Amino acid sequence: MSTFSFTQLLAERAELAGLTLESRLTTSLEAYFELLRRWNRRINLTGLNLDALTGEGMDRLFVEPLLGARHLTPGTSRFIDLGSGGGSPAIPMALAVSSASLTMVESRAKKSVFLREAARELGLEAQVITARYEDALSQGALVESFDALTSRALRLDARDIARVHSFVRDGGWLLLFRSAAGGDELKVDSPLSVSRIEPLPRQESQLLILIKKPDPSVPRGTSPEEA
Repeated sequence: MSTFSFTQLLAERAELAGLTLESRLTTSLEAYFELLRRWNRRINLTGLNLDALTGEGMDRLFVEPLLGARHLTPGTSRFIDLGSGGGSPAIPMALAVSSASLTMVESRAKKSVFLREAARELGLEAQVITARYEDALSQGALVESFDALTSRALRLDARDIARVHSFVRDGGWLLLFRSAAGGDELKVDSPLSVSRIEPLPRQESQLLILIKKPDPSVPRGTSPEEA
């Protein structure tokens, strides 16, 4: 895929999703794509055909994360991504919100090597933890340290969410990218609550689920936007 075709397809899919991209961000996303494409020839980072990327593939790798990134501003200074794999959605989100530092948790060593190299080459403020998220939870420095948590690769159920929200500070957010296939409804246990469910622009009916972690210092009745 040439530089022109990548930028053209990105612009087209972004416009369909109602996104306007700055040239700086487009350049950074293209640099990440080229890294991903080069490394994917050596290790399996994604099953998508990166040499003939389709509109749906562009949506998955870039447009969906950029839609999610809108919920990381304002006020997000640190976020954590679980099961980071080839770096999407975490890296495009971090590129879109350049003021936020990123922590990526990935259990497979080869993919962690790629994530570190990608973060270095893209100039991201990021760290990579090679571990299962269950083990990362035992690191006290990570508990309640983040403004937001994101995940797409992991199929987190209510029990998992009851654990991983410990990464997030009071008043923070969990952003989960998941498929609506099968019609299963995600339920979470109190005090967490599903604040919003947004459809994402793919034929497979992808959803972005936003879960709010309550802040005891905020009076009841305050809207999520005010909190």
